[in-house]
Amino acid sequence: MHMLSWVVVVVAMALTTRYLSYTASRLDRLHARVEGSAASLDAQIVRRVEVIMELANAAVLDPASSLLLADAARASLDASDVAVVHSEVQVYGVDRTRARIES
Repeated sequence: MHMLSWVVVVVAMALTTRYLSYTASRLDRLHARVEGSAASLDAQIVRRVEVIMELANAAVLDPASSLLLADAARASLDASDVAVVHSEVQVYGVDRTRARIES
């Protein structure tokens, strides 16, 4: 009977180790997906700002609107340059100042 209890303990430990390993690998994949999504979002925001800068410099809008768009685009690029995407998302989520500038 003593040997049977040791076998049960060893099997339980093996199953627990396998479950924890599986959970850790899933969390690692999720972490990589979140960081990839944040980097993709940042790249899309930068591309959108570049298009806005082209529109502001195209002389198709009135000067006041062009100036407002160019100023907002410059502020967004400045916020993008200052932000460190990985630590920003991990600690704070999306920066409120940058979200306000983007909107």
